[in-house]
Amino acid sequence: MSAPDNDYRESILEKYRSRVIFMSTPQGKIQRAKNLIFPHALYNQIKEAATRFHIDTIHCLTEDPYIAAIVKKLKKRFEMFYTVHDLEKHEIHYRNRLHEYWFEWSHRMKVRKLMSVIDNLVTSSKVQCGQLCARYPAKNIYYHPFPSLLTKTIVEGDRCVPEIKSEKSYFLFFGRIEKYKGIDLLYNVFKNSRDLQQEKLVIAGKGDVYFDYEPLANVVLINRFIHDNEIKDLFEKAKCVIFPYISATQSGVFSFCFYFKKKIIASDVPFFREFQGETGLSFFDVTDPLSLEKEIRDFLGKEKNRQVEIGDHSYERLYGQETLKKSLLKLYIYKQ
Repeated sequence: MSAPDNDYRESILEKYRSRVIFMSTPQGKIQRAKNLIFPHALYNQIKEAATRFHIDTIHCLTEDPYIAAIVKKLKKRFEMFYTVHDLEKHEIHYRNRLHEYWFEWSHRMKVRKLMSVIDNLVTSSKVQCGQLCARYPAKNIYYHPFPSLLTKTIVEGDRCVPEIKSEKSYFLFFGRIEKYKGIDLLYNVFKNSRDLQQEKLVIAGKGDVYFDYEPLANVVLINRFIHDNEIKDLFEKAKCVIFPYISATQSGVFSFCFYFKKKIIASDVPFFREFQGETGLSFFDVTDPLSLEKEIRDFLGKEKNRQVEIGDHSYERLYGQETLKKSLLKLYIYKQ
């Protein structure tokens, strides 16, 4: 189900598009609310496709709140798998009380229902896998490595990001701007550290700027949806990618870092710690902003002395298609 600024046709190779059914996400809160109560078009499309292609298994890969209203009907007919992204909700900046109520009803209630009803739960976080086993001892819990978000459009991207046309060798945050990602911590380090005044930070991603932001000479904020064919330019010109998250269950942006061979500085939350030991990855204490500044300064020192190490073979080992293919086949075959 594609939105105007996120068309999944761009992510599917043309030769495979005939095997995919594309639908449009409802626009506007009234239409979204109607579909959250009961998504008639989606339900009818699933039934029609299942009959036509003899489908007996459904795997919900995203948080899929629209499925919640029809999950009990689907469960009677199909073997259901559900990929759990966030067992517990992340820190959120609510615009007002109405926004909080809307999020709880339209999102978290639906996610909890899907986890409760579906018997086969899947995760790409080893920590969360253990938590799911403890919370749902009677369910089947599976783990597989997080899929790469890399697409052909990204790999062959030929579009320059206009906001940073003249920039290069910067620190990068990439992703939707949300409170739990700790972007305010990163921004304030570059704002307040005298040592980083001459360094450039690029924050690229759409979202609500929830913190006190003022334009700075050494910070470029690109607050819009970043298209797939712009990502290559964004990453190739970066010298280091920073993940200042205050909480994280999983992140697909790591796959971009490994593919483009970029140094990573990440907070020491449990999910990122699962990558400990990979070359070119260092951690900071998320409870201490000075720790983040220190890691950035350490990187600059190593860069000056040409001692920055980047793993050359991590991408294929961690995110190669064969790795994911074997994991998923094992999951489905084991269930059978």
